[in-house]
Parts: sequence; structure tokens; C-alpha cells
Amino acid sequence: MFDPFERQKAILGDGPRLAPLAAAERSPEQQQLIERAKPPAEIQRQRGGDDTEWVEIMARNPGLFSAHMAFAMKIMAEGALIPRDRELAVLRLAWISGAPFEWGGHVVIAKACGVTAEEVARVIDGPDAAGWSRHDRALLLAGEELHADSMISDATWSDLSAGLDDRQLIELIMLIGHYKTVAYYQNTLRFRLPAGNEGLLAR
Repeated sequence: MFDPFERQKAILGDGPRLAPLAAAERSPEQQQLIERAKPPAEIQRQRGGDDTEWVEIMARNPGLFSAHMAFAMKIMAEGALIPRDRELAVLRLAWISGAPFEWGGHVVIAKACGVTAEEVARVIDGPDAAGWSRHDRALLLAGEELHADSMISDATWSDLSAGLDDRQLIELIMLIGHYKTVAYYQNTLRFRLPAGNEGLLAR
């Protein structure tokens, strides 16, 4: 699909297109948002650090970003999907989106949620790679089909429905849509990779 090294170089470019907000520039609302958007301790541990530069960029639109983060935290902290299912879906979407920040960050999180290094590599090969269960294959296909057609096919929906309840099915669709939005702004704003995030080279 793409050369990971060349794709990453093209996406990262010369650094962020919008500068992170310096402390002196921040309104009280922006400062509170930056503090509030720091990931929970467990996520910091999984990622290997507390990166805030991307938050300092997004805080330039504090109202919109605050609402966006509330949705993200709802999924991560209170989601109905089991973490492994969530991360398989996010990883495939991140890979086909060629999103270095998203892919690299979620490789670390996925491994902490029980996804093996072998499975991470298999996500790159896609849903037709040997070794996936029917359920796991459907999770990967859901991201591909929404990415390509804004629709999950009947066959994939049937396989998903065999293992997910109604709440989880709705969440999966919204999860994939959310992380596509994340890929859009991470790539377009050219977020730098924080420590512990190898981008598209992560395995």
C-alpha cells in the first residue's frame, strides 16, 4: 500500500503546521484544557510518557477540542468493547490511513491490552492474512469498509453481530469514525512523534 518510511517522512514534514501554545499565550480555559487532557496514569505508562505538545496545538480551538476529548475519554474509559477488540479495530484503521502518530501510539496501547507483536504485524497484512479468527477478521474489515465505502457490508455485519451486542456494534462504528477524524488532524497538522512512539515503524 505504501512504504512506511517514506509515508512517515511525508506526513511529519518539517514539524507541526501550527505551533504549540506557549504558556504565556494560554487563556485560563486553554491551560485547564491542557491539564485535563493529560492521559490517565495507565495510558501514560502504556505510552512511555506524558506527551502534551499535540494538546497544546489542539487547544487553539478549546471549545471544539474539549468536546472531542470528552467523546474520546468516554470510549477509552467507559467503552463497551473489550480493549483488545477496540485496539484491533483502531490499529487497522490507523494503518490504512497511514497515520504515524495514531499507529505508533496504539501499537503500544494494543500490546498492553493483550495484542501480540505477531498480531500487530498481521494487522499490517490485513484481514485476509492467515491466523485471524472470524471475529478478529470482521473487526479489521469493519475499518476497511467504513474507510472505503462509509458502510459495513452485510457479511461483515453478520460476523460482528455473532460476537458483539447492540451497544458494542454502535460503539464500534463510532470508534472507527472517531479515530479516522484523529488521523485527519494528526496527519494534517503534522504532529511530532513523542518519546516511545515509533510511528509507522512500530511493530
